[in-house]
Amino acid sequence: MTTLYRAALLAAALLPAAQAEDALNEYRLGAGDSIRISVFQNPNLTLETRVAEDATISYPMIGRVRVGGMTLSRAEETIAKALDEGNFIKEPQVSVLLLQVRSSQVSVLGVSLCA
Repeated sequence: MTTLYRAALLAAALLPAAQAEDALNEYRLGAGDSIRISVFQNPNLTLETRVAEDATISYPMIGRVRVGGMTLSRAEETIAKALDEGNFIKEPQVSVLLLQVRSSQVSVLGVSLCA
């Protein structure tokens, strides 16, 4: 196999993974979504929670935080800013991991009619 051919195969194999990562980066949190929040070198601040119907979560020290409608990276920034501005942690490194998508689920109920 030529080097160019190998490179093309590798690119084709990685494309779906890259597209999935892009979709996750653009995903906006909604009510019912489960997330894990962690702060680097602060394991006692790791929390698994669900986004409430009012688009908020409750987080230690900073209280209610609106994350609904935010991307994961924006939610990370928002929590980090609140921890920093509250003088709880200086320059915190926050990560938000999407555990379960519930906000985008759709249920269809109907009646089957037979002729």
